[in-house]
Amino acid sequence: MNITIRQRKHARTKLSILHALLARIESSSLESISIKDLCQDANIAQATFFLYFQHKASILDYFIQLWGAEITWQSQQRVDGERGLAVIERIFDYAGMRAEQRPMLMAEVVSYAARRREIESSPPLSSAELGFAFPEYHDIDKITPQDLVSIFSSHLKEAVAHGELPTFCDLDSALPTLLAIFFSTPILSASSKDGDVRSHYRRQLRLVWSALRNER
Repeated sequence: MNITIRQRKHARTKLSILHALLARIESSSLESISIKDLCQDANIAQATFFLYFQHKASILDYFIQLWGAEITWQSQQRVDGERGLAVIERIFDYAGMRAEQRPMLMAEVVSYAARRREIESSPPLSSAELGFAFPEYHDIDKITPQDLVSIFSSHLKEAVAHGELPTFCDLDSALPTLLAIFFSTPILSASSKDGDVRSHYRRQLRLVWSALRNER
């Protein structure tokens, strides 16, 4: 990863602001966290904050960008030759693990994403940001992040092509179902204090696959 000193400083400052929010949001709501608090935690001036983010919620948009890159990277890995449904299940399992690690953050992010009226125009993630955010992910700085609809759609089609799902199943109906499960489960688990997001994901995915195989 060939990056300049300026790119390195920009990425580290932006990520330090994000990490300041992540450290607080498990015990405080977004509304109760002040920009002043975040700047103190990130060791920056408040004027510097506004060079990177328009407001506090912009940090959640940034997290969603990074989360999308992480999910894209996960979707492109093939563990032991897996394909189709196995890849989707691993994506859900990984998302579930993240939600279990930071339950309040994921609930906050999902609810924010559901209620925001428009998506802010954000610059694409730089190689430096991706590399510093996910140092353990080989070549993540080279990926082009995709949305969940594209990711799930491609793997569902692969599942049909390889006989995991029948050709008659309604993939157009399956997509919104998968998205609903993906986004609602962390919120429900956090509110119920259950915390076992991965098990909920697995049970619901089994129901979806069974329904798709027996649609007729």
